[in-house]
Amino acid sequence: MGACPCKRYVASPAPLSPLERDRKGRKTDIDETTYACVIASIEIVRKQVKSNPEEGLFRVPGRQRDWTRVLHAILRNPDRAKEALSRCSVHDVCSILKQLLRNIQEENGTLLSKQLYDSFVAARDANAVRQIVNELPAKNKTILMQMSYMIKEVCENERTRMTTSSFATVISPNLVLHEGSEQMILQRMMSNNMKELFQILVDNTDEIFKEEDRGGMSMSCSNRQ
Repeated sequence: MGACPCKRYVASPAPLSPLERDRKGRKTDIDETTYACVIASIEIVRKQVKSNPEEGLFRVPGRQRDWTRVLHAILRNPDRAKEALSRCSVHDVCSILKQLLRNIQEENGTLLSKQLYDSFVAARDANAVRQIVNELPAKNKTILMQMSYMIKEVCENERTRMTTSSFATVISPNLVLHEGSEQMILQRMMSNNMKELFQILVDNTDEIFKEEDRGGMSMSCSNRQ
């Protein structure tokens, strides 16, 4: 099944300076529209987990025709993203979020930053991950933080029947560095390093992300229903 042709709905950005593109010609910063839609999608999933968690989040696919239509609409009008997403099934929202992460992957290489990717997958403890996180561009850092709390909440709710390992299996293909040969990309997808990174992020969210960055997020995490 082919990827959703959603990026044609994003307004053309202003020309970028050489410093704003990597050597492959890709943007190094996430565009505002994609960023707004990712954050809105994560917020909807987190609310659903608190109010009415469902089994198999991110593992059970949404209805492609439905979520593709909504994705096109919110990319055209990101200010209405939260309103549009709130009317979708949670599985449709999860599918939209995965597609948005693929868009970031194709445009920027990886949410984890092409320059920092190897450091992330080599990290073995929370202190190392925290230092790398602090080097991320602001939008990447915010998305990773929001995702970490979302994953934590999904996996700690027994009704979702999702573990950190299963989450890493379904999400990591959208986070691995999309560069090099197809074999290299496939090897990254099959690597256990991404699962270890997910586990560190979920187990140490408050330690990894600064209090001023996360605001009231740890409180919302501890007050799950």
